[in-house]
Amino acid sequence: MRFLMKGVFSLFLFLMFYPGLLAAQADESVQLAVYDGDVYLYVLDSPRGQFAYNFYRKLPGESDFTQINAFPVQSIATGEQLRGVLGNQYDRIRRSADVSSAAALLAMAQRNSREAKILSLAYPQLAQAVNKLYVDEDVPEGVRAEYRVEILNQREESTGEFLENSIQVENPEYGVTEITDVYNEGNRVTVKWTYSPVDDNDNVFRFDVYAGKTESDRVNRVNTGIVLRDLSRDTLRYSFSTQNVGDEMVIRVGSVNITAEQGPLSEPVTLVVEDNVAPSVVQNLSTSLRQDSVQVQWRVSRELDAAGYNVYRGTESDGEFQQLNSELIPVQQPYFFDGEIVQGRRYLYRVTAVDESGNESERSIAVPRIVPDNTPPPTPVNVSARLNTDQNMVVLNWNMPEMPDDFRNYIVLRRVMEGRSPSANFSQLTDRDLRDNNFTDRGGEAAQFEEGALYRYGVVAADSSRNFSDTTFVDIRIPNITPPEPPNVVRAQNRDGIRVNINWSGSLSRDVGSYNLYRKSGEGEFVLSTELGADARMFRDEEVNIGDTYVYAISAVDTTGNESERVETSSVLIKRSNPPRRVRNVRAVQTSEGARIRWEPVASEHLAGYRVYAANRSTGNFEPVHEELLSETTLTTNVGSEMIWFRVTALDNTGNESRPSEPVRLIVP
Repeated sequence: MRFLMKGVFSLFLFLMFYPGLLAAQADESVQLAVYDGDVYLYVLDSPRGQFAYNFYRKLPGESDFTQINAFPVQSIATGEQLRGVLGNQYDRIRRSADVSSAAALLAMAQRNSREAKILSLAYPQLAQAVNKLYVDEDVPEGVRAEYRVEILNQREESTGEFLENSIQVENPEYGVTEITDVYNEGNRVTVKWTYSPVDDNDNVFRFDVYAGKTESDRVNRVNTGIVLRDLSRDTLRYSFSTQNVGDEMVIRVGSVNITAEQGPLSEPVTLVVEDNVAPSVVQNLSTSLRQDSVQVQWRVSRELDAAGYNVYRGTESDGEFQQLNSELIPVQQPYFFDGEIVQGRRYLYRVTAVDESGNESERSIAVPRIVPDNTPPPTPVNVSARLNTDQNMVVLNWNMPEMPDDFRNYIVLRRVMEGRSPSANFSQLTDRDLRDNNFTDRGGEAAQFEEGALYRYGVVAADSSRNFSDTTFVDIRIPNITPPEPPNVVRAQNRDGIRVNINWSGSLSRDVGSYNLYRKSGEGEFVLSTELGADARMFRDEEVNIGDTYVYAISAVDTTGNESERVETSSVLIKRSNPPRRVRNVRAVQTSEGARIRWEPVASEHLAGYRVYAANRSTGNFEPVHEELLSETTLTTNVGSEMIWFRVTALDNTGNESRPSEPVRLIVP
C-alpha cells in the first residue's frame, strides 16, 4: 500500500484578485476544515483526472478506518449538470472564473491548476460538483478525526494510492477584521484593513466588502469577485466605484473561511464621498495675434461640473506664471484676450479648468506667442575669411555698425561653390549662442576642407524677434597641395616593331587635369614624352627603333599642377612579329679543308646573320655547328663523317629566326 502523506492543514498563500484574474497559492492534496460540526475534505490536487474516490474516517479508540461514503464519489459529467447544481450561484462563479460557458467552467474546475484550487476553496458548492470536496456530516464534535482518501480508477477499482490528513473537530474561532483607512478619489473608494487571526490554524480564505447609507442598518456587498487573503501583507485593500459622490456611506469588511462561512463584520467606518477630483487638463490650447492683443483659445471642458477657466502667463516654461483673469471665465467662453503685451516679447500661456467644488485642474501645456517687431538689425560689414593651414580651419571676422538692444545672435552660413560636390544651398554653421564678431569653421562633419574648392560664407544678424539683417558674403579658395592619385593600371605593348601602344586606367581623383607620359630607353633616364588630356586613356608611340628596349611611366596632374607618383610599365622590346624569309639555294661540298656550305643572301635591313645546322639524316635532329651568327653566306666546317645533311636559317636583330632551309646532302667529289 502506497500512502501520499500530508500534514495538518497549512496556511495558504493568498493573493488578491478581481473577476477574471486568479492568483497562485500554496496547496495541500487534502485540506480539512470544520463548519457547524461538519468536516470539509478538499481534494485539491487530483492524482488522476475523472477518477473516483472513497472516503474513510478513524476516530479515537478505533483500530481501523471506516468507509463513510455509500458509493464511489465522482465529478458530474456535463456543463448543463453543473449549471443545474450551482443554481443561482452559477453566474457569479462563472464571472469569477472569467469563462463564457458552463462547459468551460467545468473544464477549468476539474483541472489541477492554481485557478481551479482557488475556485474550489472559494465556492464549496462548485468543489462538491467536480469531486474536489466531500462533507462528513456524521462526525462527533470535540474529537480528533483522521481521514483517508482512496483513489479509484475508471472501473472504480482501487489504485493503491491514498491521501491522509487529520483535524480537531471544533468550530473555528474567527480573528478580528479592522478597517484602518477609507478614502476616495472621485467616485473611486478604497478600503484598507487588517486581519488578526486567533491561532495558526485560522482558515479564513477571503473577505467581502460591504457598503451602505449611514441612515440605514443595511449594507450590501460591493466586491463582485473574490477578495483573497494575502498572508504576505499586513494590510489588505479593495477599491470600488460608487455613484453617490457627495453622500455619506458606511463601510464594513467581513472574513470568509474555506467552508464559505461568513465571519463577524468589522466595526463600521463612515466616509463622506467628496468631490476631490480636479477636472481634466484643458486641451487644444492655441494663441494668435489680434491687433494689439494676444488671443488665447482652447477646447471647451467636457466635465459635467465645470464652472469656468483661469488663464496664466509667463515668459519661461520653468518660471513663474501669473493669473491674468480676476474672475472665472465662463465655461462656454473658451477664449481670452491679453492686451497687456510688449512688442518683441515672447509669452507663454497656460489654462486651467475649475469645477463647481472649486477643484482646479493641472495647468495645460505652455503655448508660446511672440509679439513681433518688424525692424531687422543692421547688416554686418567688413566680413573677412582667412585660412589657418596649420590647424586646417577658416577664421571669419566682421564688424557691426550699431548693436541694437534686442540683438540676439549671429548666423554664419557656408556653401561650396566649386569642388567635387558643389552645394545648391547654404548650410548653417552656428547655433543661437554666437554673439561674438568672429567665428572659426573647422570643416564640420568632414573635419577638413576640400583642397582646391571655393567656399562662400555669409554672415547674418538676428534679433530676439527673429528679424534678420541682409547677408554679407565673402569667398575663400582652399589651396590644393595634395597630388592626385596615380593611374591604377598601366600597360605597354609592342605592335609589329612599328609602334608601342600604352594604355592606363584613370586616376581616382576628381580634380585631374592631365596626364604626363614618360619614356626611357635601355638603361637611360625617364624623359617626358608628352602631356595628355584628362580624358586620355591610351597613347601610341611611333618613334621607336627595332631592337631597342623601352620603359614607359604615367603620372596624373591635377588642375593646380600637383603631380602624382609615376606608374611604370614593364620593359618593351621593339621587334617585328614576322621573321626573315627562308634561306634558299643552299649547297654543301666536301673539300680538303672540310665541308663548305654556301647559300643565297636574304635581303632584309634588319638582318642580324645566319645560323647553320647539321644532322646525320635529312629528318634527323639538326644541331647548330657554330656559336656566333654568321654575317657571310659561306661556312667551312669540320663536323665529322656522319654529319652529311645541312640546313641554314636567317635571324633579324630582334631575335626572330626564319624557317630552316630545305635540307641538303653533303656532296663528296
